[in-house]
Amino acid sequence: MTAPATPSAAPPNPAAPDPATRRPTALARSATFRLALGIALAITIANGVIFAGVYWFAAREVAARTEALVRADLTGLADLYAQRRLIALREAIETRLERDPTVAAVYLLTDKKDGRLAGNLAQWPVGVPTGDRLGRFTAAADGRPPGDYWGAGTTLPGGFRLVIGHALAEDDTHLARLALILIGASAATLALGIGGGVLASRRLFARILAVNEVAAAVEAGTMAARVAGADRPDEFGDLARHVNAMLERTERLIGGLREVSDRIAHELRTPLNRIRGRIDLIADAGSEAERAAAAEAARTEVSDTVRVFEALLDIATTEAEAGNRAGLAPVDLAAVVADVADLYEAVAEERGITLSVAAAGPVPVLGDRMLLARMLANVVDNAVKFSPPGAGVTIALTVADDLAVLSVTDRGPGLDPAFRKRAFDRFTRGADTAEVPGHGLGLSLVRAIAIRHGARIELTDAQPGLTVTFRLPLGSAA
Repeated sequence: MTAPATPSAAPPNPAAPDPATRRPTALARSATFRLALGIALAITIANGVIFAGVYWFAAREVAARTEALVRADLTGLADLYAQRRLIALREAIETRLERDPTVAAVYLLTDKKDGRLAGNLAQWPVGVPTGDRLGRFTAAADGRPPGDYWGAGTTLPGGFRLVIGHALAEDDTHLARLALILIGASAATLALGIGGGVLASRRLFARILAVNEVAAAVEAGTMAARVAGADRPDEFGDLARHVNAMLERTERLIGGLREVSDRIAHELRTPLNRIRGRIDLIADAGSEAERAAAAEAARTEVSDTVRVFEALLDIATTEAEAGNRAGLAPVDLAAVVADVADLYEAVAEERGITLSVAAAGPVPVLGDRMLLARMLANVVDNAVKFSPPGAGVTIALTVADDLAVLSVTDRGPGLDPAFRKRAFDRFTRGADTAEVPGHGLGLSLVRAIAIRHGARIELTDAQPGLTVTFRLPLGSAA
């Protein structure tokens, strides 16, 4: 079957803004950019919390190490004094200072009058903790500028006092470097996040803008506009395919509506003129019999016109449900075939045509029983009408490749291959059907019902005659 011809672009909607004058949403105000920026900020904040924890842990480790060194040194010197008295303590302090030319530590041993006995401090530092408590204090070693130290002072037996402090400058330098590294890493994370977010949002923005531009073009009347990138294997490719499928169906429906409107205007002109002529005859009739005959003829024309409208309404209603699985139920297609065959058996016999059925067992499909019966009945009706007396019409139903294969074969004149491409178009009739009543809407309804059920239709040459084949997806048992 063939789709209706592609319609020309509809006239622009005066109420719709011209796409050429539209300004794309600024990237900085786009939802994609805000989302990317939010993610970048969230990652930066998370990294900041982690980096702060790393710095805190490192500072604690450094402080714990320094405190352990000070306590060990203080305990060792106090024990040395207890065992070997003052001279040994003084020698130990001097030895430590000789091994530490960089003045990484300060020592001071004083007598009862705070006179220096050993060490590299001129006087007892202000604010130095005493007892078991250690802390930060400031002191100036001999020949050195003041610096911060971590330590404590203690009073030894005999009234001597000892203060020990380890320099914090190196530890502070290491921690400052660590802080700079962590701050730099946070800044780099933020910069990379924003940069990556800008790049990602620009790509997303461009794809969304492409969809918006197509929507604006369609709104302005360019029904042939399509979204690019439908071949991409990602969610935007899926979106493009779905939007394009929707636009194609919309274009097809609008084209069909335009075609139907044109054909209705053309096809109904003749019957309406005839009806008007019948009415004129009724008005001018000289006898009651003539008026009755004219009225009956007018009634027949009106009934015929109503049938055309009903057929068009059925086609439009069925096409509107294409792709909608709601309302479909399990149906035994073999039972539908049997019902239609029973319905047309007497008609075929009256015309001298043999109607045979070859259907195997239940064939379950998902569908509307009445619509399926109507689809098959229209095809069988055509086969019986166009088959010569003595010919045969065969209805066959099989299952192949998980599909129900339903076919109707007649031995009539068949269809010209060129005509088959438009056989399902509305108001289309073959050249050799002028003597057979009809309006060329039966196969249009057949196609609409087939599409409603997800079926494919094939027209093939039966030599002689024509075979119409439907392939429907199998469903659960009825």
